[in-house]
Amino acid sequence: MLTGHPPFYSTDRKQMFEDIRHRQVKFYDFHSMEARDLISRFLIKEPEHRLCNPEEIMNHKFYAGVNWDELMARTAPTPYKPVIKHATDTSHFD
Repeated sequence: MLTGHPPFYSTDRKQMFEDIRHRQVKFYDFHSMEARDLISRFLIKEPEHRLCNPEEIMNHKFYAGVNWDELMARTAPTPYKPVIKHATDTSHFD
């Protein structure tokens, strides 16, 4: 999610599904405690205990500083604005 790949990715689909069911998420040193908590709560194995309430998600410490009203109104400033060289510039895509 924050690393550029899914948390349980494997080229072996059977292994990937086993990992989803049984393995814990691996975090890296650069993941903040807030990010670790949020992701862990999204990936709780039992659906009835998983974080899914929109209000709880929006009020999570990971999103501290997000102005949800501006975001929903689409008036929030963009955190990154790429420099576009010409109308068909695709340099920001893999």
